[in-house]
Amino acid sequence: MIATRFPSYVVKHPDKVVWLVHQLRQAYDLRGTGYSDFTVEGRGDRDGRAVEMLRSMDERTLGEARRVYAISDNVAARLERHNGMKIDTLYPPPRLIDRLAPGEMGDYVFTAGRLNRIKRFDLLIRAMKHTKTPVRCRIAGTGEEREALEKLIADLKLEDRVELLGWIDDDRAVELYSSALAVFYAPYDEDYGYVTVEACRSAKPVITVADSGGVLEWVTDGKTGYVVAPDDPAAIAARLDALYADRALARRLGEAGAAKARDVSWDQVIDGLLG
Repeated sequence: MIATRFPSYVVKHPDKVVWLVHQLRQAYDLRGTGYSDFTVEGRGDRDGRAVEMLRSMDERTLGEARRVYAISDNVAARLERHNGMKIDTLYPPPRLIDRLAPGEMGDYVFTAGRLNRIKRFDLLIRAMKHTKTPVRCRIAGTGEEREALEKLIADLKLEDRVELLGWIDDDRAVELYSSALAVFYAPYDEDYGYVTVEACRSAKPVITVADSGGVLEWVTDGKTGYVVAPDDPAAIAARLDALYADRALARRLGEAGAAKARDVSWDQVIDGLLG
């Protein structure tokens, strides 16, 4: 049995292997932030007791596994920090990995994912207000934040440059990655970030921020993309303008990202999980 995220790894099995996507993040790394209902203190320490119960359960049930891997160094670091367990990483390939390929550098920045507050697509939209070039923006995905993002686009008068594409199929996703100028991906403390690896395999530079977690395992500032301070839309805009003005720079950064993600494969994952 191969378990992945909470609570699947709680199941007892004589040959249990865990490939950890994440634990109950609200009780660990998100606790005390605006993304979790668990407070650091208060509520008569009810939250503290619940977290300790979860920690004890995780340590016991993960400890039962024959082998435990993480999907990223970021997830592995969380487990060591919160539970004192050291594990290795097996990077999962994106589902479209065999179809992604570089194409011509277009005039738009692309991003995709669930339209959720923790993904911070609003940061990209606010950055578009600061750009000096005619770079465009395309955001694919569905979710509860769509209405708020639509309002933000309207308030900033960006309807002619920012598109919310909604759900897209695989063919469209491959096309949008291939023809993009760059990819933006800056969620808060992401577990891994398939979008990042998809961008790298499409040879596109990635723009992210310094607290985006697993994304930073692929993006090195000035080498495979750009890393800016959190909540700095003007800095994001400046990087977009630089890439728009210098397609050779965009191509060079994208090719470096492609080289970094070249060895991500299912063969490596299967050997680890079944070994």
